[in-house]
Amino acid sequence: MTDKSTFFIRLKEIRKKMKLTQAQAAEICGVRQETWSRYEKGTLSPGMDVLAAIAAAGGDVNYILTGEYSFIKTFSMTLSGEQVDAITATLSEREAKLLDNYRHIADEEDKRTVERTALMAARPTSKESESKTKVKRAG
Repeated sequence: MTDKSTFFIRLKEIRKKMKLTQAQAAEICGVRQETWSRYEKGTLSPGMDVLAAIAAAGGDVNYILTGEYSFIKTFSMTLSGEQVDAITATLSEREAKLLDNYRHIADEEDKRTVERTALMAARPTSKESESKTKVKRAG
């Protein structure tokens, strides 16, 4: 269940992250600015149509509702005879902030440094490798 007090704080956070004024957010969602203001104050709850409009405009409704950021990895595949274009996975707040920081690195060399560091951190240590080898031999 969503904590109402943080729900309205997160709604405002997402609006600001989208670089929208209250009036612009209200227009996108098809409501008056006064109504949007009441959403952010917590005196009125937005309906599904408003949340759908936020999502369509690129806002992270999962974060608004749960406090967990979403990450969408887009690719095409056929699933049960239907074409699927996107799969959504949830990121923790820490992971989302790390990804957001990476995306805002302007210098390409700095990005490559972060990428190399992440690859090195993801490599198993020699003790982890030995442990996996012992498990394979035992099985």
